Amino acid sequence: MQRSSPSIAPLATALAKAQIELTNPEKSLGGTIEPPGGEGGPRHFRYASLSSGLEIARKTLGQHEIATVQATAIDQAAGIVNLTTVLAPSSGEWIASDWPDPINQRGIAQAKQFA
Repeated sequence: MQRSSPSIAPLATALAKAQIELTNPEKSLGGTIEPPGGEGGPRHFRYASLSSGLEIARKTLGQHEIATVQATAIDQAAGIVNLTTVLAPSSGEWIASDWPDPINQRGIAQAKQFA
């Protein structure tokens, strides 16, 4: 399966320029993890929200005329939800990647979480 246009040179150039400008999102949120059995005491950590990271990526990629498109497809026979992400700059090239997620594993994990 083809995962990119025949040439991605202009896309690679635009991505290289965008990457120079990308910054890490601010870790404005905090959380605590209690260890099992109470050993070692709680662990505190800081993290950034997903929305703050997406905002930085979308704004930076948009300034370099690189669109992101995501779509999902369900393969019932294989039991997979497939997320496809495509980077498509205004110059016309594209590059894509897939992330398969087993349906059954997610359902099992959620069922255990709420049991």
